[in-house]
Amino acid sequence: VEAAGAETLRRARDLALAIVGRALAAQPVPPDAAGYARRLAEALAHLPPDRRAALASGAGLRLAAPAPLAQVPEVAGLPPLPVETDPALIAGLELRSANGVLHNSLAHDIDRIAEALTHER
Repeated sequence: VEAAGAETLRRARDLALAIVGRALAAQPVPPDAAGYARRLAEALAHLPPDRRAALASGAGLRLAAPAPLAQVPEVAGLPPLPVETDPALIAGLELRSANGVLHNSLAHDIDRIAEALTHER
């Protein structure tokens, strides 16, 4: 029983290390609001035009950040946007409106990586 518990613990540790390693490697350099704003602009540019237009035209268009921002970064030529605080993001900058969310956070990256690794095993 102890050997099985030790093996389970080892596998959990290995999975956690893999998730953290991949998640940190995916973060912008530098990992600050400007870096996340660039990554958000890239993600927005890669959306199909109809999805991009729907998100940008949705009511309540805003940015979400894990903590208050000293300076609100410009995102993809959008007008200055209000910022809401969402500590669950851990790190990042997301674009939100009534029509959807463009995820761009460490929390979302961790979720995606954990899901992918779970399917790999």
